[in-house]
Amino acid sequence: MLIVEFHPYFQQSSEFHKVCRNAKIVLQAYCSMGGSAGKNSLLNDEVINRIAKKHSISAAQVLLRWAIQRNYAIIPKSVTAERIKINFDVETELTKEDVDDINNIKHKEKFAWEPEVIA
Repeated sequence: MLIVEFHPYFQQSSEFHKVCRNAKIVLQAYCSMGGSAGKNSLLNDEVINRIAKKHSISAAQVLLRWAIQRNYAIIPKSVTAERIKINFDVETELTKEDVDDINNIKHKEKFAWEPEVIA
């Protein structure tokens, strides 16, 4: 298993996905819902919220389901019992159009630590 930052604003390259798939490496996402609840939060993204409204689910559920449909293992975290309960309900299947719309979000942003600063 390989744990990597993965969300619509930081999707990793298709080559990375191909290498991992061919090596049978399971990918686990962190920062699945982005960073804090600031203005650039994924939970506020227009595309994510349009899809959430379409399926009558939360933005968090859209993000988690999208990661699952992209074959990532996810472990969402929350400090509230209600959100934890909601995060477990990711049964709604996103359409190919939904997944494509999320895959094509143009905004790029990394929410976790920057390797250039650490190394």
